[in-house]
Amino acid sequence: KNAFACTVSTDKVATWYLPNDGLKLATYNSLTGRAAETRLKPIKWNTAAVVGNKAFYANIDFKDENDQTIREKNRIVFTDNFKLDEAVVGTKFLDVGKNDGDEIIALHSAQNRLYVFKTRNIYIYRIQSSQSVNFILEKHITGIGCLHKHAVVDTPYGICFADNKQVSLLRGLEISELSLLIRDTYQGLTLNVSKGALSLGYHGNINTLVVNYDFDATIMYAYNFDTQSWSKLNGFSGKFQSQFVLEDTQELQTFDTSTYKVTNLFSSTT
Repeated sequence: KNAFACTVSTDKVATWYLPNDGLKLATYNSLTGRAAETRLKPIKWNTAAVVGNKAFYANIDFKDENDQTIREKNRIVFTDNFKLDEAVVGTKFLDVGKNDGDEIIALHSAQNRLYVFKTRNIYIYRIQSSQSVNFILEKHITGIGCLHKHAVVDTPYGICFADNKQVSLLRGLEISELSLLIRDTYQGLTLNVSKGALSLGYHGNINTLVVNYDFDATIMYAYNFDTQSWSKLNGFSGKFQSQFVLEDTQELQTFDTSTYKVTNLFSSTT
């Protein structure tokens, strides 16, 4: 099937399925707890995560009572359990590092924790209930962060992420640098983040982390967890420019702008 890319935007659309019980006993009101005519103010978000049964949205645009658009770069809005579409900016929220001069780049979920990645800070919260007072800040890591929401990926060893200083592995609350052996090379790269570049992907079949540092890079860097070594991936067409996804057979896939298809980055047999 063909796939199509669009320009980077903070506009997002999400769908939510309400099951039909067949007996017509379940109604919109009974399933959502609100009347059908109730209207919630929409929000736009640039990153989101689900921890447990709650949704968390960050880097938010919303309209105030004067219908003016306001951006909250440090605020995370969260929902009640199982009500992923009810996100009200002024009701249930958590302000993260409001005075650190940073903005939230990516949210990530692992082990009942919410990982908040900023450009120069990382905040790790333990999520225990629907009340913000019970969101326990377990650790605040300064001087390191994430440059793009696609520069965060799950691996069997922890969460891998990247900024302009290093590629890192976050295990629970502890960070180690994966790019230590190629630090000078990595820090010398031009990271075109404004064009959607810098994305990480984990290839399960060959146990390798792939780092795409440019939207049209012909060379990518790969870290093999078995050998704990780096290598270059050469010979790409220069047309791969999307974030990575993992398909059913554990092949790493990306969007090819020359064929307009989602295709395997490379074959595991090579």
